[in-house]
Amino acid sequence: MAKGKVSPELIEQFKQIVGEKYVYTDKEKLEPYSHDEVTDPHYMKEPQVVVLPATTEEVSKVVKLCYENDTVMVPRAAGTGLAAGAVATFGGVIISIERMNNIIEIDKENMVCVTEPGVTTAVLQESVQKEGLFYGGDPCSGDSCFIGGNVATNAGGNRAVKYGVTRDQVMGMEVVTPSGEVVTLGGKFRKNATGYMLMHLFIGSEGTLGIITKIYLKLVALPKYQMDLLAVFDNLDDAIALTPKVMGAGITPVCVEFMDNASIKQVEIFLDEKLPKSDIGNYIIIQIAGDSEDVLDEQCEKIVELAEENNAIDSLVADPAVIWKSRKAYLEADRARSLVFSMEDIVVPMTEIPDAVQQISRLAEK
Repeated sequence: MAKGKVSPELIEQFKQIVGEKYVYTDKEKLEPYSHDEVTDPHYMKEPQVVVLPATTEEVSKVVKLCYENDTVMVPRAAGTGLAAGAVATFGGVIISIERMNNIIEIDKENMVCVTEPGVTTAVLQESVQKEGLFYGGDPCSGDSCFIGGNVATNAGGNRAVKYGVTRDQVMGMEVVTPSGEVVTLGGKFRKNATGYMLMHLFIGSEGTLGIITKIYLKLVALPKYQMDLLAVFDNLDDAIALTPKVMGAGITPVCVEFMDNASIKQVEIFLDEKLPKSDIGNYIIIQIAGDSEDVLDEQCEKIVELAEENNAIDSLVADPAVIWKSRKAYLEADRARSLVFSMEDIVVPMTEIPDAVQQISRLAEK
């Protein structure tokens, strides 16, 4: 059998492991797994078979079969990525963890959530919040992406300013290696100073080192108070320069997001909703949170003062439902305008952000 090819015999063995219902070979069922959120046909490739295990044991058996038959296998979470990492570029088998969608435990005493990888980030956030706890990870695709995919890609997101990226939330994991062995790394303990930190090799490895089947996530106490501020500027430089001044004032926001005027106008069209000062405005959205309402009020006053010093044309306490819906809709809004676009993650030191934004703006005009 040629490398990467899936024989009928192998497909039958998959069915014996997970059940016939959860092995896809029909073209109609394979199509959604031929791509992630990348729209360029060059990065689309239909797998020969999709297997949907429901337990770690089933994942291990499927992986072991692929390994023994020298068959290409690609782990897949929700498919919301933008790097074609969940696409079977060289054919073979896609192993989807979408059926592994249970939160196993919310341990309030140890402040740890133990979850399967197919739980959406939003569901996990809501579940721990009901227990008076808070999960710091918050990628923009949180409503649809899986927590397992967050770990595999080391997803960032809106709250990275204060809480860090996904790597900073993970305390442990169970993972199936490419040969089918099940390994547990880390766990519920906070202090982990022994040996190699193998867990961190798997975080961000995009499924190339194994399939994550269980995750131990760090939780913190749910802040009692939260406030979302919107500062509007008619000058791009003034808007961008606000963030380092806020950080320099000793305020650590939960989120700081920037939307330029072109983005704001495009989101307005997409959502068919009017946004404040959209004719000339550039937005800085700042979320602050804490356990003292008085401290939050002081921080709010300071941020407004800094924004006014930076020539803001307006500063207001924003409706979080409206402002974050607008921010998170930008990718879809941009795609609705044109299927031809470039979606990139760019990381620069904080002091270089103004120059980076100006350079991107010049490229956009070009």
